[in-house]
Amino acid sequence: MATPLVFVTGAGPSTGTIVGGLRKAGMAPLHLTDPARYPPGAAPSVVIVDPADVSEVDAVKRWTDSLPSAPSSMLVLPRKPAGAATWRAFLPAATLMRRPFSLDELEAKARAALRRAGHHYPAVHHVGAIEINDDTATVHVAHRLVSLSPTEFRLLRFLARHSGRPIPKEEIIANVWPYDHVGSPAIVDNYVNYLRRKLGDATLIRTERGRGVRLDAATDTVRGDGEPPGSVTVP
Repeated sequence: MATPLVFVTGAGPSTGTIVGGLRKAGMAPLHLTDPARYPPGAAPSVVIVDPADVSEVDAVKRWTDSLPSAPSSMLVLPRKPAGAATWRAFLPAATLMRRPFSLDELEAKARAALRRAGHHYPAVHHVGAIEINDDTATVHVAHRLVSLSPTEFRLLRFLARHSGRPIPKEEIIANVWPYDHVGSPAIVDNYVNYLRRKLGDATLIRTERGRGVRLDAATDTVRGDGEPPGSVTVP
């Protein structure tokens, strides 16, 4: 059996959600709560640290130091902003992610890290004439650059990952907006209208009454190994 490329360590309240989401994304992560139990000779490309609190920093530092080779990328998910400085001091090479974040965002960062390590996780995906670039957060329609806000980009990417099926507005809000968002599902309609105006006739975004929002295109293709299902927000 091949050594997992992604290790997840920690016992935070969201660790199980993170591991489950990465598995759905096809990354086959290994969840380690005990550093002594990692596979002999394993050299993960990405290490994701989801700590319960900042007191775990010493144990995590010892664990990463014990790996036979340094991971290509390390993502740390501090639970509180006040602990970020401590994590940065002990693990200066790590990337810290601010909460709340969507699991979709974490998966995108993990895929980017795997690409940098030489693994095949394409950054550019197509849905009909729409080209979505995860690395640059840019969108082209028929080779024309379309300027989108961060929320519009996340919404389009989420719809594209489910292209061809209606997605309930509640599910869209849970994945695209921060977990503490409070508001009417009508906000989805507003942003769908923004996308329709900006993307033009190259895309067809339909709102199906009682079912949700669906992205269709004349030709539906995705480069490489495809995109994973949508995700939830991690508080």
